[in-house]
Amino acid sequence: MSESELVPAQIERLGEELFSRYRRLVGYYLHRSGIAKREVDDIFNTIFFKVQRGLKYIKHRENLKAWVMTIARNELLHFLRRRKLEELVVNMATVPEDLVVVDPPQEGEVTIKQIKKALARLPEELRAPLELRYFRGLRWRDVASRIGIEVDAVRKRASKGIALLGKRLRKVANAS
Repeated sequence: MSESELVPAQIERLGEELFSRYRRLVGYYLHRSGIAKREVDDIFNTIFFKVQRGLKYIKHRENLKAWVMTIARNELLHFLRRRKLEELVVNMATVPEDLVVVDPPQEGEVTIKQIKKALARLPEELRAPLELRYFRGLRWRDVASRIGIEVDAVRKRASKGIALLGKRLRKVANAS
């Protein structure tokens, strides 16, 4: 085996060792967060994918447990932020734009009209998955079928759309 083949093989073995050593700890950490098992499984897989992918860039391997748990924490936080924004989009879809609000928006808050306007300004490829999934209630595979792309690509576009929508809404909130 050549030296160039040895390094990837060592990295793969180390990734397997880290998975074996920390899978229970990461699983316990995610389950304690109170999110659904299916979502825990998705986050769990993403964590260990990132661990495996990141091993080749690590220079100091003294405290790999802390590194793995940092990835776990960051992925969980990323998921929770994205879910919070998704819930906002879903809830916003059911509120009429001309709803009379008793209290005017406070500083840093956005209105339903601003949210709908920001959503309408998203590029079509990012807006369509959001509208089909959250406004029309289609399943991911139905959205993928309608658009004509793979389910993973639809989820990725939706995630990008939510991130861009969040960024634009934060700008609107900060401007007010």
